[in-house]
Amino acid sequence: ASWRRANPEKNWSQALEEIFAVEDGKNLSAVLQRAVHDINQRLQILTSGHEGCPLPTTAEELAVWWSMQPPAHSDS
Repeated sequence: ASWRRANPEKNWSQALEEIFAVEDGKNLSAVLQRAVHDINQRLQILTSGHEGCPLPTTAEELAVWWSMQPPAHSDS
């Protein structure tokens, strides 16, 4: 919600890439690392939603997955 308030005109597909951005040589904060883990746990139940697409396991993979268009069979 805070990203949307700070970026009302930006596309949601950019959100995770910007949220996960860290300076060179630095790591993702512990809070965000835990969030990535928790999201992965949920996706293990729900699937990635994209046929043949493995679940994202890192922040980088999650940002790419998040930016993808929903599959054509999606109701969303």
